Amino acid sequence: MDSEKLNKKLHSKEFYPKVEIQDFPICGKSCYQEVRRRPWVNAQTVEAFSRLIA
Repeated sequence: MDSEKLNKKLHSKEFYPKVEIQDFPICGKSCYQEVRRRPWVNAQTVEAFSRLIA
């Protein structure tokens, strides 16, 4: 998060749907990671934001 957003009052109550990512095999077995992102809301301006997964 940006440093200016860290100084504001933020809250989050929910998650986006999970995303499954296939990673490099470990010891010959498939490796999957489940990632859940969270939208953050500025309590004063009601502006929502989150980071993108690239």
